Amino acid sequence: MKKIAYFRVYPSWVHSELLNWARWCWLGEYPHPAPPICKGIERFYRRVSEEGSSDNVRSIQPIAERAVIVQEVWETLPHGPKLALRAEYPQRHQPRPQMSVSEYKAHLSNAVYKVMVQLEGKL
Repeated sequence: MKKIAYFRVYPSWVHSELLNWARWCWLGEYPHPAPPICKGIERFYRRVSEEGSSDNVRSIQPIAERAVIVQEVWETLPHGPKLALRAEYPQRHQPRPQMSVSEYKAHLSNAVYKVMVQLEGKL
């Protein structure tokens, strides 16, 4: 019996674009709420200040035009791929959705593929 590989290997630029989208979802004044764009629990985020840390740390600013393309794809995804993509990028430190690992990988692969196709057509 031949096993079907659900997860494809994607170019590193796709991962970079998805990280850009995640940074864009987290934009906002500290402490958050995040903007209503990325509907999730990140609106409850509170920045933790450590002793001796500088508040002048420069973060990588997202490229909004590209993040909007990913957001548009995310909004058109079915429920499963939408959950997997959100759990992998903007909410990666939260518990994973209640689905099997193979189902999660299949949904994530589907979502990443759709993002890649959309970005290739617009970049």
